[in-house]
Order: sequence, then structure tokens, then C-alpha cells
Amino acid sequence: MAPVTRADGAGRFDNVEGHGYAGASPSYRLNVSTPYNGWQDLIQADTVLTGDTFGGYANVKSGTLVGSLSSIHTEIPLVAPTSLGQYAHANFGMRDQQPLLCIGNSFSTPLILDETKTYETNTLKNWTDYDASYLLNNALWDGFYLSGAAPDMKVTNTPAIAPQPSDPTESPLKASPYTSAEKRNLARVLDDFCGITDPDLGNLPLLSNPRFRLIASGQPARSAVGDYKRSATVLLNDGAFNVNSTSVEAWTAFLGSAKKLAYAQYGSGLPTATSNARFPRAQKPGTTTIATGAMDEINQSNWQGFCNLSDDQIKALAKAIVKENKSRFQILSRTERDYSGAINAPSNRQFRGLSKAATPYLGLAEFINRFLINSTPWASHGGALQAAIYRVDNPPATTPLTPSAGLTDRLTKSYTLGMISKANLQDANSIPSPPTANPPFVNPTNIESYEENSPTTNRTHAAMGAPGNLLQSDLLQSLGCAMATRSDTFLLRVYGEASSIEGAIGKNWIEAVVQRLPEFIDPADAPETPLSSPTFSVTNKSLGRRFKIISYRPLKPDEI
Repeated sequence: MAPVTRADGAGRFDNVEGHGYAGASPSYRLNVSTPYNGWQDLIQADTVLTGDTFGGYANVKSGTLVGSLSSIHTEIPLVAPTSLGQYAHANFGMRDQQPLLCIGNSFSTPLILDETKTYETNTLKNWTDYDASYLLNNALWDGFYLSGAAPDMKVTNTPAIAPQPSDPTESPLKASPYTSAEKRNLARVLDDFCGITDPDLGNLPLLSNPRFRLIASGQPARSAVGDYKRSATVLLNDGAFNVNSTSVEAWTAFLGSAKKLAYAQYGSGLPTATSNARFPRAQKPGTTTIATGAMDEINQSNWQGFCNLSDDQIKALAKAIVKENKSRFQILSRTERDYSGAINAPSNRQFRGLSKAATPYLGLAEFINRFLINSTPWASHGGALQAAIYRVDNPPATTPLTPSAGLTDRLTKSYTLGMISKANLQDANSIPSPPTANPPFVNPTNIESYEENSPTTNRTHAAMGAPGNLLQSDLLQSLGCAMATRSDTFLLRVYGEASSIEGAIGKNWIEAVVQRLPEFIDPADAPETPLSSPTFSVTNKSLGRRFKIISYRPLKPDEI
């Protein structure tokens, strides 16, 4: 899937191409050979039954080893995405040695020696290798969002059951009411959303992402929401979840929001009411299957199916995420900024009343990305959610009766089958020639993944990328649109007292809910005005965004 497959096109010298480690991958080369005993010497296939080529864990069908006839790892979206996590399918990698499913995952790369860096110059070969996943996550997650503003999709028969956008030239002023069978273009969707029109849409959502609410309605809001540079100034994300939460109950509820969603042939209540939390890698039409068993068993579910969690697995994962958060909060070195000099160097970020550092994630990219630190391998080889998946599959020795959740070790039979370690990147076939040349993988240890309870025990296996294996990016595809690292709505309790001339003292406690809005205190600056603007108001530099009181009530003595 790489757009660049030639060494010179990737900025490399084609005269140093070797066996994949010094140029384009050999998977993109065409070699014409004379088969010794026929094509089966070159392509292993099931010649007895179908003559098909098998992939997956095995490329033959023999005994307990069985390959898959198809394995869907990425998809071409046919409807508007609502989460940045869905961009995991976007192929942003230019070179064929860069990872698939970049966005949303953050595995360390064996192409870089220093784990505290995101890029490294190979002076001998005259090119630069970089951590594509880290840089993409860092660029996207805290600077962009998806509102779901898109035209309605209609189904056609060419190709079969393929959604197609409505006619963009259709007049947005078509008379109301619209029926559920009619499809609106983008202009009409935005008109309806902003209250310019009042169609009878029944239960159809006005935006593909139903979480977004307008601060105001009418033409000013319509003008802003139709401008991608200003749409955030009039939109609020209803019910965003703060990933800094250390509440097991809150994480359980948040992960459980993936429950009861119909998928393929499975209705909202199938297969059971306690086993229906869907995290599919790709939306597959028709029928599919729930991934079960190990990677070498005679079933295709891990390569053709999807990950479906039970209530018990959801609760176990929630506990693991909370433990992961608490551990990562104590790590101070996280990003490149922490190494940029004495001013930004890691310090003892200790909150009042605490005996040790407990700094929350300062942005979604910090939550999703690996930490750039070499003293904690589990945190530098994956993001928080990925490490939590390993954590829940490997209960600590102090709780030996706690069973594995089976989110990833199920495929490996408790990490004993198909394991991949640094030794696999250091075999005899990978020795560079001449010996003085840079090795093919400057840090093969980075191929390994860990979790905190076993910081030196590898968790990487051959079926990591199988659609039936849960990855961090799978969670973000479904839940990323509702994640945040701060709250914009706060519950405040305020006390006040006053004394009269006679000396009597009056006192009162009130409880208020306040909400931070996009607009600034001084309306002279538009909400989208950057803080670096030379005309930015001094008031706004000091006070920032406006807060609005949503509700308040006096408190009784027994409520204090």
C-alpha cells in the first residue's frame, strides 16, 4: 500500500539496495524465475482442495495450521468519519517500511536507536528515519476534530449496496417536509442543523456525529458551522469523556457505550446481552464472525471476524486503564519538549497535598502516544490503552486467581504461540553486507511490547495485526470522538457571608454548574482568534474564555 516503492523515490540511493534493509522492500519487486518443481515452490497453496493461496498465521492448510482465504485489515470509508481514530485506515506512510494503522497506535519503531527521539538521521545511508505514528498522532489529536457535517447518503445498486452522497447541486431550499427516504445535500443538512429550515426529519440525526450541539441558531451560526476554520466556535461536544479519569465505574460506562450496536448479522442484543460491545477493525457488509480461539486453530474468525467484548472484559479493561493512568501520571518525561532545555526539562510536578508527582495527560496526543523515555520500557513501547490491554491479559503475581481477559493473549495461548522478539530481526539473513554498514534495524528491541507488571517480558506476537486482535486504534475508532483531556463543565460550591450594622452575620452555601464557552471575555476578539495575534486583547490574555452559569441552588446544612 506504500505510494513509494522505489528506493530513489523514497530519497534513497538505489545503488545500495540490498535485501530489503537498505532500500525498497523485496515485497515490491518482480523476480522472474524458473520453478524447480512447479509454481508451488514459489507460492504455497492448497493444491488438493481449491488451489487458493492462504495467508494469516499459515500459508498452507495442513493439520491444525490453517491459513485464511481473506483478511481485511483496512477499509475505504463510505460514510463521513466521526472520530480521528477512523483515520487509522488512511495510508499516510510514504515508504513501505513504515507501519500500517499509523494513527491511533504508537508502537516504538526499530528504525530509531534512541527511544527518546521521533526521528534519527542515518548518516551512512544519507536518509532520515522517523516514528510516523508518533508524529501523526502528535499533529492530529489536539488540533483537529470531526463534526460529522456531511450530506446524507443514499443506497444505489452500482456497485451493490454502495452508499453515494446526495446531489451537491440540489437546491438547499427544497420545500419541507423532507421524508426519511429523501437525502439532503450538505447545504441543507447545515440549514436544518442551524434552524434555518424546519423539516420533519423524524429521528434522523442532523449531523453524522450526534454529540455536537449548537451554542446558538440562525444565520450567524450557519455561517460559522459551514466554515471549517470557524465551526468549533459555535459547536459544543455533548458529554465528552475525560481520559484522565481514575474512576473504574466511569471507564466501564465509557467503554460500555460500544454495547448494543447492531453489526453485520448481529442485532443489538446478540450474541447475548452481556457480550455485545463491538470494536470492529473494518465495517464488513453481509455476515461475519466474532473472533475466538488462538491464531493456529482451525477457524478463520481471527482473520476475517471482529473483536467483541463481554461485560466482564469491559470491566477488567476499565480497571487496567485506571491502573495504567495512575502509573503514567508519575512519569514526567513524555514528549520531545521535556528534552528541549533547562526551561522545559522535567521537574517535580507535584500537586499540593500529594507525596509524589501525579501529572495528568496534558493532551490527547500524550494519552495516545508512547512516552519518549528509556527508563520505563512499557511506557516507551506503546500508548496507554495498548499497555492496558497487555496489563489486563497478564494479572500480577499478587492476584494469581485473576483470570486473563483474553484481549490479545488469547491468540497466543498465554503468550506462548507465535511470539516475535528482537531475535527475529537479528537472524543470519539480516546481517548487513559489508559488516561495517548500519544494521537493518538499529534498535531491534523496539519490536517488543511490554506492560508494567512484566517490564521485560515481550508481548508482541504474529497475530497483532489480525482484525480479531484488539488494538488501541480499535478502541479509538469507536470512542475517539468523545475523548478529551479536560472538562469544560464544572460543579462549584461557594460560601459567602456578610455582617449587618448590628453585628449579625448572614452566611450561605450555593452550588453552581458553570460551563466554559468558545467566546472570549472581551468580545473584541473573535473566538477563533489565535493568542499569538498582535491585536489580541490584554483582558483575554489574562481571563481567557467566558464562563456561563448553567444552574445554581442553595445548599442545606446537611448537604455541606
